[in-house]
Amino acid sequence: ELADEVWRLFREAMEPLRATGKLGAVLVQYPRWFMPNRANSEAIVEARERLAPLPIAVEIRNGRWLASDDRAARFVRWLSSHDLSYVVVDQPQGLKSSVPPILAIASPRLAVVRFHGRRTETWERPEVGVLERFRYLYDENELAEWAPRIADLASRAEETHVIMNNCYANYGTTNAAEFAQMFLRVTGVTAAE
Repeated sequence: ELADEVWRLFREAMEPLRATGKLGAVLVQYPRWFMPNRANSEAIVEARERLAPLPIAVEIRNGRWLASDDRAARFVRWLSSHDLSYVVVDQPQGLKSSVPPILAIASPRLAVVRFHGRRTETWERPEVGVLERFRYLYDENELAEWAPRIADLASRAEETHVIMNNCYANYGTTNAAEFAQMFLRVTGVTAAE
């Protein structure tokens, strides 16, 4: 009963945003120990059911969900069958918990890209706080490699959201402004479009 009430209160709190068209999606993020198995797949479906009718975007932090091209394609199709958007991530690669930046769209309604930074030395260290883990300022070349990728996603989705989660000082806002200008130069499309 308590869990039911918590889910209900959350849905109720989000309703004004949804009703006014100001809610892009609820980000449902799963930790790196959330392995691909039946129970965890059912947990994702349960979140979808409990949050309905809110739009949901799923971010996984365990690369096993996408361990091969076939597995990644099946996972994206599965998300699609449950009306869930997939969150593409930019994060450190080559680590045990790395999730590859697969440019997939599970819902034609919404594509989501989330930039976490590439701070390899702090990514998997348990004693490191959030600010230190995501303390990463992207350089121009790193952002530039994403402009055509995000343009491709945007061409296949009604909306595309780009989120800077490199949350240290003004790093996220600085990179967001830089990327918006770069995206405009590369594609001729504004961030608002």
